[in-house]
Amino acid sequence: MKDKYIVITNNNILKNEENTIYIDGDFIDVLKAVRDYMHKGYLTISHPLPASIRMMLSPVRSVIMQDSYTDQELYNKTLEMVENSIISYKNTMGLRNPDYKNIEDYEIIDKNLLYSSFDELHKEKKLFSQLLKEVEI
Repeated sequence: MKDKYIVITNNNILKNEENTIYIDGDFIDVLKAVRDYMHKGYLTISHPLPASIRMMLSPVRSVIMQDSYTDQELYNKTLEMVENSIISYKNTMGLRNPDYKNIEDYEIIDKNLLYSSFDELHKEKKLFSQLLKEVEI
């Protein structure tokens, strides 16, 4: 079965993209939607939190998910990671507010990071395919 990917996002730039689930809400709402989709059988492919604390102030987030998985242990660890991400986001933000003043910039950054993630995902799949071919010889 070929993997099908979806993107959970609240990024207006990506709102009408194919295979995109648009969340009308904030960063935390995207994290909760990711958790909910995991309970529906999806697996998180990209990390739900950004790499820097500054990006936590972004009100925008996009997460790549896959519609099937075969490794229950991986699923359990990933679900735990998503749950911990929700807690970490709440703790990190504390009394801080998202930076809505620069939302258009954050939307562009989020889109670029998402596209970069897809590029890396395709490179990894291509490399894995090549390795499988070499093993079969």
